Amino acid sequence: MARGENGYITVTAGMPDLAGPRPAGLGRRLGRAEQRVLALRLRDQGWSYRRISAELAVGYPVIRQWLDGETAPGTHLTPPTSWAATGRSSLPPPVAPRAAATPFPAAESVAAVERLAAETRALGEKIERLAAAQASELAGVEARLVEAIEAQHRSLTEKIVEALRSLVSKLPLP
Repeated sequence: MARGENGYITVTAGMPDLAGPRPAGLGRRLGRAEQRVLALRLRDQGWSYRRISAELAVGYPVIRQWLDGETAPGTHLTPPTSWAATGRSSLPPPVAPRAAATPFPAAESVAAVERLAAETRALGEKIERLAAAQASELAGVEARLVEAIEAQHRSLTEKIVEALRSLVSKLPLP
């Protein structure tokens, strides 16, 4: 087997060497107590109840009982007792009638919805006006930027032409 250590983690991978000494208990069947401990460990590692059941060849209800304890759902149900056996009268106390529901104020709700719709429309129009103003301002900024770039381009072109004329004038003619 390969064994690697990295800081606080120790990894052991591969098949055990069959030529070396065999661990105690290898090849024997596990007892119920050992199976239960192994089931708990496998569940802690994230195994499902069904997978543990298949791996240990133990029924699913047994695995559920081991892992959920004695209070597993459906394992210990007490039979219902009759109302009379509790020492009370044979009938349960009457249920109090519900209070009448208040009518829904439809007129107020409709007015509120219409008011909210009008406010929403006004906000939408305001947003459209602001967006148009920003678009026109952005177009102005863009035009000024293009103009500045073109001016710099002309200036640099003139400087390059002057530098070339100066170099040409200094060259000896044949």
